[in-house]
Amino acid sequence: MQVNINGIETRYVLSNEGGGPWLTFIHQLGGDLSIWDPPSENRPLWDQRARTARSDGMAALLPSTIARWLTPDFQAAHPEAVEPIIETFARTPPEGFAMACEALRDFDLRGRHGAIRCPTLTVAGRHDTGTPPAATQAIAEAIEGARFEMLEAAHLAPIEQSHRFAALLESFLERRV
Repeated sequence: MQVNINGIETRYVLSNEGGGPWLTFIHQLGGDLSIWDPPSENRPLWDQRARTARSDGMAALLPSTIARWLTPDFQAAHPEAVEPIIETFARTPPEGFAMACEALRDFDLRGRHGAIRCPTLTVAGRHDTGTPPAATQAIAEAIEGARFEMLEAAHLAPIEQSHRFAALLESFLERRV
C-alpha cells in the first residue's frame, strides 16, 4: 500500500530479508521502521477473511476492514483521506488478498524479537483492535532499547495521526546509531 504522510511517500511491504518475514514500513528517507506480529488467537480471523474474499469479493470485507483501520471520528472528519483507502481496498484482487491473509495468519515472530539488535520504534494505535497496543508494547519490551509510542488512532495510525507520527519518525531517525 502506498500513502503520502506529510509529503513523505511511504509504502508497506511484506519481506523476508534478514530472516523475516516482516511487515516493513519503507519511506523515501530509507529504513525499516516496524515489524508486525499477529496474536495466534487471530488465526481463525485470517482464515475467515481469506474465505470471504474468495467467495464474496472485497466489497464484503470493506465495512469491517475500514472500521478496524480507522476510527469513526477520523472517517467522519476526513472523507478525503478515507476515500482513496476504500478505493484501493475495493480494487484489491480477492485471490491476492486471500493469499496475503494466509501468509499473515502464519506469522509468529514472538520468539525472535529479542534477536533484533538495531534501533527500533514501535507505534500502536490506542483504538487498534487488529493489533492491540498491548501486542505492540510486548514487541517493544522484547527488543533491547526499543521505543514504544501510542497514538490516538486505530490500525492506520500513520494516516490518522500523520503529524504526530511524522514527528515520532523524525525524532527516531535523528538518533545516532
